[in-house]
Amino acid sequence: MSLTNHSYFNLTGFENDSVLNHSLTIYSNEYIEKNVHNQPTGRFIQVDDTVFDFRSPKKIGRDIHDDVLKQDKGYDHNFVLKHHNSADLVHAATLSDDETGRVVDVFTTAPGIQVYTANFWDGSIKGAQDKIYKKHGAVALETQSFPDSPNHSNFPDTILLPGEEYNSATLYAFKSINP
Repeated sequence: MSLTNHSYFNLTGFENDSVLNHSLTIYSNEYIEKNVHNQPTGRFIQVDDTVFDFRSPKKIGRDIHDDVLKQDKGYDHNFVLKHHNSADLVHAATLSDDETGRVVDVFTTAPGIQVYTANFWDGSIKGAQDKIYKKHGAVALETQSFPDSPNHSNFPDTILLPGEEYNSATLYAFKSINP
């Protein structure tokens, strides 16, 4: 059992059709490696000196280039918040936009957070207020268990047996700082 959501954030309200200038902090020292088929390998990789180091605020688009993150065309990666299941609420991420001063903090009991930068949005979707959703037009911050957990014994358990109860909490806290 690994429920998540696919809420997308563009803190400009899509007045700017890209989130590449949003700043993102992810409170994680590791991400989960993927193979060429976009499947988790089961290996935890340190973010130090990689494009996955968001431990300090970093513009989302800083490391999205033709020669970096080619396969995904941006971020679509799971970051490790903790190596076990627990009810402890941890600060997972902070997303902010300097232009509007809007900030969202993400707190969760989940062991991971998937960051997806709308890499394959092609302008064919029209959203609220008739805004066209373009590539990198938003970022999803999806709190969850690690992808493919049942196939990796070193990942937190996601098996829910009959009679057991599943509990998870995620909190999105919004605030505004004058730009």
